[in-house]
Amino acid sequence: MFRLFFLLLLLIELLTAKPYVLLISWDGCRWDYPARGSFPTLKMMEENGVTATSLQPVFPSKTLPNHYSLVTGLYPVHHGIVYNIFLNPANGEQHVIKRKARSLFPAHWYGGEPLWVTARKNGLKSASIFWVGSEVDDAARRPDYWSYYDHHLSHARRIEKLKEYLALPIAQRPRMITMYFSDTDDAGHQYGPESPHIAEVMARLDKALAGIFQTIRAAGLQDSVNVILVSDHGMTALSPQCVIPIKERLAGLDYQVNGRGPVAGFFAEKSVLDTIRQRLKPYARMCDIYTRENLPAYYHFRDNPMIGDLVVVARPGCFLQWDAPLQSKGSHGYDNRFLDMHGVFRAVGPAFKKGYHTGMVRNIDVYPLVCRLLDMQPAEVDGDVLRIEHVLKNNFQE
Repeated sequence: MFRLFFLLLLLIELLTAKPYVLLISWDGCRWDYPARGSFPTLKMMEENGVTATSLQPVFPSKTLPNHYSLVTGLYPVHHGIVYNIFLNPANGEQHVIKRKARSLFPAHWYGGEPLWVTARKNGLKSASIFWVGSEVDDAARRPDYWSYYDHHLSHARRIEKLKEYLALPIAQRPRMITMYFSDTDDAGHQYGPESPHIAEVMARLDKALAGIFQTIRAAGLQDSVNVILVSDHGMTALSPQCVIPIKERLAGLDYQVNGRGPVAGFFAEKSVLDTIRQRLKPYARMCDIYTRENLPAYYHFRDNPMIGDLVVVARPGCFLQWDAPLQSKGSHGYDNRFLDMHGVFRAVGPAFKKGYHTGMVRNIDVYPLVCRLLDMQPAEVDGDVLRIEHVLKNNFQE
């Protein structure tokens, strides 16, 4: 009789188990990196879950705009993080990646409704083991649990943080968690995307991923946690013969600029903008020059004044040089249709189909997907769950 009662309680618990989402980013992991070697944890995800051909970033294919698009479902023109580094030309205030130790980013830069805010509105706890937008100076716009970014924090310590969160009492436990790893981006810039170092880094990340799944199993949540692995962008090799000496060519002109690397937006008087265009004409085969209003519609990159009045977009493999000589062997930020800019998307868990392969998915659709998984009412976004819900088991599709 007691055994029957125990089994009944267990069945009730299983039927009423609350879903969790763990969103993991491998920064700069190009769509084809998983084919660079034998990575057993990635293989497990492929066999037991969903694998997309690629994950298309938003333009520009840079780290901050794309990580924030992943958790807001918005294009950069709508969430406000249009470049990694940029200023407001109206008041000169600058958004930068690096800031003083243990200081917070001004929340007013970060628009939209990130997943952790949506979770709070829907009565759920959230946690971030690093993510763009999680360290702002408005507590109402931060996850319930978060950390100051530490680039050098080991994989093991990041996994230990996850273990601590999953061990919290149910009422305090986060059900939406983000994790971030920079390894593939670091290696791609330093060695180039075709380097054998990429496979070595992927092996280390795969081992960390195995530790994450082990942590989930140890917490007894393997039947509740949906794990989504993404990257913000890919990487392409740079050519030393395709460097555009921007600062040198524009010497003596009065302008302000937002963005760096392959994309830059200029603010200046019209006559100065005309001169910039003329001085860059000899590099017409290396870059495209647009007024903000004439940027390609598929970029979704017009309707924000901080983009710049004149935008220079380098062709893939080319680079806009400012001060230091070109040292990086790989870069990103280019046209988001360029396949080298695409990242990875893999997902496994109770909600996802098993052994399912699909084509390209868009990163702005990840936000509504997570909302569907956690039964949260989403904000108004540019993403569309209808484009991605086919990756879910039929009973998760409405």
